[in-house]
Amino acid sequence: APFDGIRTPLQNLSDLGFIEVAGGLVRFTHDLIQQHVYESIELEQRRTFHIEIGLFLGWKVSTSRTSSDASSLEGAVGKMYISESKSQGSVITERSLLSIATDHINHAGPEFVEQSERKSFAIWNLEVGKELSARCDFGCALHYYEQG
Repeated sequence: APFDGIRTPLQNLSDLGFIEVAGGLVRFTHDLIQQHVYESIELEQRRTFHIEIGLFLGWKVSTSRTSSDASSLEGAVGKMYISESKSQGSVITERSLLSIATDHINHAGPEFVEQSERKSFAIWNLEVGKELSARCDFGCALHYYEQG
């Protein structure tokens, strides 16, 4: 279970109204709470979190493309949903997941990616940049090209 060892603290925070826990996901109830928690984490630890999250998501997308179910991210990580409201959600596509992955790594600073991971990271930035160029979002595309 993803919350073993922290179930009681999560329940306490939920009871106080700071977070919502549902379906294996934890969500802050207000942006300012999330901002305060984020800013209380030391810079080096934030970088580490961003790199780990980015690489985890990026490799999940890469793995799904080389698996026997390469046509769908569902084969590697299952369907993931972002809750937009309690009544509706949206499926995270492979493309948007790759964009989230590269955003995390770009935010931490690509120089913190280990040498062995840099080629993959550059390819992910190139793919996101190409997707943005295809949608005529050239300013954002340039950012990804420069990072990769």
